[in-house]
Amino acid sequence: MTVIYQDRNDTAFLKKIYEGLEDTKAVVCKYDTPVENRMKAEAAIRTEPDRIAMLGHGTQLGLLNPNFYGYVVNGSNAHMLKDKNVIAIWCWAGNFMQRQRLTGFSTSMFISEENEALYMGFPEAREEDIHRENDIFSERVRALIDANVDLKQWPELLRSQADMSKPFVKFNYDGLSYYYNGIKMDRFEREQSRKIYEKISGLSDLPGNAAELRKR
Repeated sequence: MTVIYQDRNDTAFLKKIYEGLEDTKAVVCKYDTPVENRMKAEAAIRTEPDRIAMLGHGTQLGLLNPNFYGYVVNGSNAHMLKDKNVIAIWCWAGNFMQRQRLTGFSTSMFISEENEALYMGFPEAREEDIHRENDIFSERVRALIDANVDLKQWPELLRSQADMSKPFVKFNYDGLSYYYNGIKMDRFEREQSRKIYEKISGLSDLPGNAAELRKR
């Protein structure tokens, strides 16, 4: 797997998704090197045979540079992702997947800070709780990677573990989707997803913190 990570203080929780993974190449995009970030990302995508994970802040147009000046990945180089299994985690990444007709897992608008919660109509959400939920989300995604779960199962599995009693959490997890060539696939193999969840949440010998996550 190749990871393209937008290196910022407010995206640090996403490092839990890939740090320490074997056979993983990480492109860490720095604040003051927007041109180099894009060049390194494109070179890494070109040589990756299967899975690309893109993590950080972005828009429906793509993954932004850490300084928000231009894009690391957008419509001008998205063609390089056509034959890849994509993991796109940033705000409105699903719209990007749809626009570019890509295949893989994505978030929609994803609340990761208190000001975003306020803007999206969740004034009761507090920074500490949001950050805790961000960490748990990253740990759950990592557990799915460690367990080699098919990307199309991810949305249902993640939703089944989330505390949907919290409005901002429900909002975040309701926006998780799997796309196939830009087509949003909902309710994908629910029964199989349930069985996989029972397996990965019940075993203590899985890599990472999968067994611990079901207690949260």
